[in-house]
Amino acid sequence: MGQATSETERLRALVVDDDAAIRTMYMDALSTRFEVEGAENGAEALEKLRAASFDVIVSDQMMPGMTGTEMLQASLQIVPDAVRVLITASREIDNAIAAVNVAKVDRFFNKPVRLGELRAAAVELAERRRAEKALRARLEKLQAVESRAEGRRGRVLVVDGDESAVLTAQALLEDAGFEIEVAETGRAALDRLGTTGFDVMVLEVDLPDVSGLEVLRVARRLHPELECVVHSASPAAEAAIHALDAGAYDVLRKPLPDIDMLRRVVVRAMERQELARDRQRLLVDLLETNEALMQRNEALQRAKERIQHKMRELELLQDATVMGLTMLAEYRDMETGEHLERMRNYSRIIAEKLKGHPEFPEIDDDFIEAIYKAAPLHDIGKVGIPDRILLKPGKLTPEEWAVMRTHPTIGGRTLEEAERRARQEAPKSLLSMGKHIAYYHHERWDGTGYPYRKRGKEIPAEARIVTVADSYDAITSKRVYKPAIPHATAARILREKAGTHFDPWAVEAFLASEAEVLEVQRRFRGDDEVLAS
Repeated sequence: MGQATSETERLRALVVDDDAAIRTMYMDALSTRFEVEGAENGAEALEKLRAASFDVIVSDQMMPGMTGTEMLQASLQIVPDAVRVLITASREIDNAIAAVNVAKVDRFFNKPVRLGELRAAAVELAERRRAEKALRARLEKLQAVESRAEGRRGRVLVVDGDESAVLTAQALLEDAGFEIEVAETGRAALDRLGTTGFDVMVLEVDLPDVSGLEVLRVARRLHPELECVVHSASPAAEAAIHALDAGAYDVLRKPLPDIDMLRRVVVRAMERQELARDRQRLLVDLLETNEALMQRNEALQRAKERIQHKMRELELLQDATVMGLTMLAEYRDMETGEHLERMRNYSRIIAEKLKGHPEFPEIDDDFIEAIYKAAPLHDIGKVGIPDRILLKPGKLTPEEWAVMRTHPTIGGRTLEEAERRARQEAPKSLLSMGKHIAYYHHERWDGTGYPYRKRGKEIPAEARIVTVADSYDAITSKRVYKPAIPHATAARILREKAGTHFDPWAVEAFLASEAEVLEVQRRFRGDDEVLAS
């Protein structure tokens, strides 16, 4: 049975990235399945490609001196069959099209890259490319069979009761290098075929005991690979047609107009038989290769499912960590876990309603999932506010308000540093979105908010959405200093402040989702809270 890449044919990968830490991370991820080397720029990568063979090239796009696309384009002259993988922070479709056209890139990854997916894709593409190369080699071998020189040695059974014809055929074919055996009758021919293997049978139609056509039919039934050349003194075209229908390779008339014709026809019959055998071997190889690829695909699918399971576990762990951190901040502010659940669900409701809105092109399924997870981070900066201010039961002094208003900056900078360390550069990553929410959730649509006095669409969409969700929950929730305000009153307040405090489209989307909002209130009502409906 054919196999995918064996240990003696271990795949080789070259990783190109100017950031040593990221390069090492990619190399470690690939090292379980590849022999891996690294290069810090395009020039070094091309030198390594000239010095050794690689199955896969994984390159960052933005590098000093030479971009990833430029390096991969130059590599086409050195390793035309290598798999090319490009990693980029850009999501522009024009850049992707250019890379495909210019550098023949096989696969793109946007940052941040999931290492398991990178490894699985690199293995699958490399093994598929090796299988394609092996198939091309087999096809070239098959084509070479058709151009082999005449005179190939083989075994020929001459069946003819005419001694003179037998001697002529025997002498001619032995001179051409064939091994010859003779049978003077049909029964003798069938006996020989039953005990000895032959490549070609030269058969006279008019035999003394059994019809040559009957011998031909039985021989082809017992030995489908046997090529048969029929010769006959009969001038009737009907006899030739019957012989061809029975499986003859060719039909020759006696006497032969050209004494060398029999040799040429037998040689061609031998070559066709060898061609058929090679095709059969190729078919077996293809079936074995296909079986191996199917097994590899099944293994990759199982690996993918394991990776997806681990990713789900990591996402749950990440979500739990975010909730734990934010609840620490909320507990200091005497808030509740139900508040976090409500406002993250309100934020998702608004985002889902705005998906497809012309003023919110950034909202897609990834955005919706990210805002649901990141919304609880809005007040994470409160961990940096002293208890004497954060927990003060009375009215804050102007100086204390100034300190309190630093919590968006504290939270934003904290998440920005976490994002830098994690290198989550995609705009919809959890830390990136949490950073924007923390920084800007106290800004107002008319520019009167804090701390940066941003206005309108200068405020990121995620922060504008969370502002509506958080404000509504604050209005409708019971606190030690106020009762819970009913939904209808809260809706009126939001409507009145749309276009001044709040994004008017976000308010409109929220108020249009009243049933979903009230259901969230019902599901996540605290033990000491009333339903504000």
